[in-house]
Parts: sequence; C-alpha cells; structure tokens
Amino acid sequence: MKILVVGNFQKKLGGAHSAMLSTANLLSQKYEVKTFSLDIDVDDYFLKKYGNFYKIVRLLFFPIFYIYNPLVRRRLQGLIKEFRPDCINVHLYIGGLSNSVISAIKANSIPSIHTVHDYRGICPANAMLDNKGKICESCKGGLRFSFLKRCSNGSILKSLFIYLEAVFRRKFFPQYKSFDRLIFVSNFCKQKYLSFEPLYDGNIEVINNFSEIEFSGKKNTESRSLNYDFIYIGRLSKEKGIDSLINAFSDLDFSLAIAGNGPLRKIVEESALAFANIEYLGELKNSQVSQCLSLSKFMILPSKWYENNPLSLIEAFSLGVPCVGSNIGGIPELIEENKTGFLFDPFNTESLKKTLEKAILLNKEEYSMYSDNCMKKYEQSLSKISHIMKLESLIRKIS
Repeated sequence: MKILVVGNFQKKLGGAHSAMLSTANLLSQKYEVKTFSLDIDVDDYFLKKYGNFYKIVRLLFFPIFYIYNPLVRRRLQGLIKEFRPDCINVHLYIGGLSNSVISAIKANSIPSIHTVHDYRGICPANAMLDNKGKICESCKGGLRFSFLKRCSNGSILKSLFIYLEAVFRRKFFPQYKSFDRLIFVSNFCKQKYLSFEPLYDGNIEVINNFSEIEFSGKKNTESRSLNYDFIYIGRLSKEKGIDSLINAFSDLDFSLAIAGNGPLRKIVEESALAFANIEYLGELKNSQVSQCLSLSKFMILPSKWYENNPLSLIEAFSLGVPCVGSNIGGIPELIEENKTGFLFDPFNTESLKKTLEKAILLNKEEYSMYSDNCMKKYEQSLSKISHIMKLESLIRKIS
C-alpha cells in the first residue's frame, strides 16, 4: 500500500508538525510512504528553480496563496500522479498549503483522511481565545464579522485576513465534506467541533497522538536520581500559563525546570535568575526531551486554553512520569485525578499551589503506583502500537 502524508511544515518544531512526521515514520515501517509539505516540496522547489523571483511572487500574492495556492495544487497533483497513493493523510494545511490541497485530492479521487490537530476549522484564530487571552466561543453561531473582535494579535487587518480565509473555506471547502474521514486526537476537540457544527458528525474517529520516545517499561524512580520536582516543556506563552506557574513557584520551595521558547522567554530567564528553585533549560532538541523528563518527578502543564492532546504529557507517560495539569480542554482525558496525576483550576493560583503540595507529599509507594498507572495508560491507548492499529483499520475502511 502507498500512503502520502501531507502537512504544512517539516522543518518547524511543534506538536502538530512533529505528529505529522511521526505518523509518516510509523507508517513507513510497513508501507511505502512519501511526505509533502509547503516548506520542502513547494518553497524549496521554487526557490531553487526561480530564486528571488519566487520570493517576490510569494510576497505579492501572499493574501491569495494563504487562502488558495495554485502552486501547491500543481506540485501536489504532480506528486500524486507520480506516486499514485492508495490513501492520503492530511495534517495541518490551513494558512500554509491552503485549501488547494483539497482540490488536488478531489481531482484525483484519492481516499483521504484529515487529522485535526487544532481548532482552525471552527475558530479563524485557531486558539479559541479573544484578544485579551480569554476563552472565546463567539463564532459558535456563525462567523458574524468576527474580525471586528481583533482576535488575531489585536490586529483588525490580520483578523480580517483569517476571517476571509474562513469564509472562503466554509463556502467552498468545508472540512466535513472535503475528506472521507476526520481523525480528532482528543474527544474534547471532537465534541467542541460538533457543538459548533453538527454536520461534522458521521465520518469521524478519535485516535490519540503517540510518543516517539521508546517505551522502556521502567518506572520513573528506577535506577536514576531525580534532579527536579517539576518540569514544564513547551511554548513559553501566556496561554500556556507560564505567568501563573512562575508566580506559584516564587512562593514555594519545590524545584521547577522550564524548557522551551516563546514570547515569555525573557520573563522565564529573569525568574530563573531571581529564584533559586527555578531553572531555565533553554529550548530542547527532541533527543533531549526524554533525558530531562527522566530527571523530573512530575511533568506540569498549566495551560489556560483548550489544549487538545498534548504530546508533552504523552511523552511523560511513556517514561512513567506522573503529571500535574490544568482541568481544561483535552488534558483531563490524559490526567486521571489520583491515578496518573493531579488536576487544578488554571485560573486560580491557589488551586495550583495546593495541587503542587498534594503531589509532592506522595510517599514512595504512592508515587510508584502513579508511575505504574501512567505506563499502563500509555501502553493501552497512547503507544505506537495502539496508534498504528487504529490508523491502519481506518485506512483499510476507506481504501
């Protein structure tokens, strides 16, 4: 069987981009697989062929290419005719490869699956946050000139731009009609889409993300010392709850390691200098993630937005590291209270502090039980084996 895996970027780091490459690598162990992305198969190709002229064209036509990029369609159709895939798995495409991906697939009548990693299908700004960083569901009844709310970085121009893309997509390329199946990586995301647009119901599945970290079967407390009480690995931004995390640990004696990059990096660096119990590890390479997790007693995710199916928690589970996370979005689907970790109110710093204190008080036997539960959950529903079995079954249904 030949499978084509499609997504916006292969060079960028990030949960969804990593998931696309991980899926391609996993499928390639049994099938003939090719990948297609904007950065490598479109930008790099035309830059090599036309140089600066392509840069000028890309800049001049960016507003059009963002919505519908005919160059993407041309390149993708060429690859489809050459490779002749039996199935196409599309990951992120909106605002990058654009809606032209759907045209290329439909023109060749190839069975297709879209893996939904975000909320772009129901929220033009994707994060479901208003311009003040508050949870926003105002588009539930329709877009209704949502750009006036300046959802995109407070800019009315950017907000208008993503609004127009969403209007075009919903009119001509609605996701629920454009693919043979939709995969949601969390039940929360699936239910949120259905609450906005019931027409999504039908050809949809839930298949969680999986970790590329090799499962060892060893508990987090076996054969190693722990350097950190808690570790956060991810984007350093307001919606991730970094400010609340630092505020909480500034009043506690527990040690915290923070790894990642983003707009709040400077604040994190300053906090690491100001507080002896906070350490900034910088931005980690994929190969360093498991090492740092293994040195930590708990993984923490203090998000204030609708996290979908965060890879950081799945990676922690694969190593038997219990987690502390916000009771929001898809996080509670992974963290089972008093079993694989602890949940807290993301909008209440005192709730966070009390939960951290509760976690750190676990004795050796209790901690070992939590660690065991994490590994069991990983093996049952978050492992490579679990993922490939579900994905293969779905591919066979539509091929």
